[in-house]
Amino acid sequence: MRLLFYPKLAANGMRKNRRIYGPYLLTGILMTAMLYILAYLSAWPGLNDMKGGATLRIMLPLGFWVIAFFSLLLLFYSNSFLIRQRYREFGLYIILGMDKRNLCRVIFWETLFSALLTSLLGLIAGALFSKLAELLMLNMMYEQVSYDLSINWDSVRTTLTIFAAIYLLLFLSSVLKVSRTNPLALMRSSSYGEKPPKANWFLALLGAVILAAAYWIALHIRQPVKALFAFFIAVIMVILATYLLMVSGSVTLCRALQKNKSYYYRPRHFVFVSSMGYRMKRNGAGLASICILCTMVLVILCSTSSLYFGAEDAFLANYPNSFRICISIQDMQMLRSGAADDYHRAVSAETPGAENITETTYFESNGLLQNDRFLFESDLLETASSLDLEENITLLYILSPEQYSKLTGEKTVLDSDECLLLCRKTSFASSTFHLSDLRTYRVTEASAIPDRFQPTNLRIFPELLLVPGDFDALAECLDGMTNSYGYSTATIFWYCSFDMDTDTQTQIEMQQTLHRAVETAASASQDGFTYRLDCREASRKDFFGTYNGLFLIGILLNIVFLFAAVLIIYYKQISEGYEDQSRFRIMQNVGMTKQDIRKTINAQVLTVFFLPLLTAGLHVCFAAPMIWRLLQMFQFTNLRLMIFVFLSAFLLFAVLYTLVYKLTANAYYKIVSGVKAN
Repeated sequence: MRLLFYPKLAANGMRKNRRIYGPYLLTGILMTAMLYILAYLSAWPGLNDMKGGATLRIMLPLGFWVIAFFSLLLLFYSNSFLIRQRYREFGLYIILGMDKRNLCRVIFWETLFSALLTSLLGLIAGALFSKLAELLMLNMMYEQVSYDLSINWDSVRTTLTIFAAIYLLLFLSSVLKVSRTNPLALMRSSSYGEKPPKANWFLALLGAVILAAAYWIALHIRQPVKALFAFFIAVIMVILATYLLMVSGSVTLCRALQKNKSYYYRPRHFVFVSSMGYRMKRNGAGLASICILCTMVLVILCSTSSLYFGAEDAFLANYPNSFRICISIQDMQMLRSGAADDYHRAVSAETPGAENITETTYFESNGLLQNDRFLFESDLLETASSLDLEENITLLYILSPEQYSKLTGEKTVLDSDECLLLCRKTSFASSTFHLSDLRTYRVTEASAIPDRFQPTNLRIFPELLLVPGDFDALAECLDGMTNSYGYSTATIFWYCSFDMDTDTQTQIEMQQTLHRAVETAASASQDGFTYRLDCREASRKDFFGTYNGLFLIGILLNIVFLFAAVLIIYYKQISEGYEDQSRFRIMQNVGMTKQDIRKTINAQVLTVFFLPLLTAGLHVCFAAPMIWRLLQMFQFTNLRLMIFVFLSAFLLFAVLYTLVYKLTANAYYKIVSGVKAN
């Protein structure tokens, strides 16, 4: 019987505290299920044979470890709340004769029961919903669906191992907290007086400055690649600023309002402001966590939904033609000997009936555009870091006036010191253009690069198209120029794009035929050639695999983050209800009516509850320009769609957030006043 004493005591404690244990167990079940689903999808053998599967093979394991890390944080938060709420109970056990070693045995059995229950139910739910996730993934990837239910035992073992480690850490953390507290402190843990909150103007101003700096970064970043590096810095700054403002800034504001006697000494304002100061001192970090989670949900939902619903437009913008071919030419001598004509004949022989043909030869180089000067990458290897090059790199194309006229159908006549300068993803306002230290040109026209000229599908970097009047002299100068590593400063390319009015399978087969024809023609005329050959239909599934894979990962992450926000909200309502219960009872005894108390509670709860939502909306508004730059890295170009998705996502999330408020507010009202919310 003695062997069963501690298990029974643990089971009774969990049952009696089901109000706080229920969400804790539900958290473990959800996290176990989500982790198994991601492990199952990552190990699914069909990914190897699926178009776009290579992209998912990279993204799914990343999502798995994000969920694993977040499971650790969320379960630690839930467990720490649970332990705090049971301090009085543990103190009573010690007063009745238990020592801390016996109390640790109770905690051990409670942790064991929690681990077994959540693992079992979580794996059952994961096994059931993993098939739904698989069907969703196959549907997104336009693959054939199979309805056979299976269990991946390697994924089961991986999931159980991770959660066994998490629950072991939870047990050790709980034991450490209890062992460091004396019995009298445990009994009086909820009875200690609380010092008035103090204003901290320094931390409040620091939070405001950090947040303003993060917003400035988000609004002033123009280059997509630079936005990728700046985004993570801005995220860290926003998180830090949110915690500083929610904890110190809110208390400072309340203390400032208390000094305004005409405002503060009114029945409703007096109770509201004074209690808000204490509330924000205790729960500001929780509100900040809710705000950050809401922001994460909105950012992930908006960005992945924009990519998913705008995938077709982005695909057509990235692949405007059925085929695109770029073949390098060794030097000007090879170009003059007819290499471009050889490639033209080889491609034309395999593509009868080609339409919308665009064909040209050009120089291509990388470098930086600094004001009105373009610096070749070879000029910067000694003075600029690789990070600077990656963030600010610009692609330069150089066409002869004859090739430009052939490309656009416009007659172009330029003097030797004049040029046309066309831009994409950048702008140019100067009347002169300096090509490194080689040439200086007067710019007669600065406009946009024609859409029909898209030599690359990696449309991340800014692009310049230079049409110089002295092209032949410049070409002789560029021909043979190399950097300190022996690589060409500028490479000559033959470019051809065209459409084919044939079915998908025929175009995919034609791609293989063109590969062989291009390699044969190029190898016969030069050594060490490179080429790019893109087929729109052959690239479709891989392209959509990236977009749809991100959307799938976004759905799974949003479920977890949303559940985490709801859990923190619920625990916050419960803890604040117990803390405010006696306070409102005292207020009623000194003369406040139930109606006054009800109004105060409504104003207090609504203000605190919707503060994270409004702050998250503000964060997303300022993050939108940076998110737009990042979406451009995925070839997303539909700004109107992104704005519509952002507004729709926020409204949908606000409705869901309000429903959560109505559900969790009932628990608060019951504890504080014994009256249900309307």
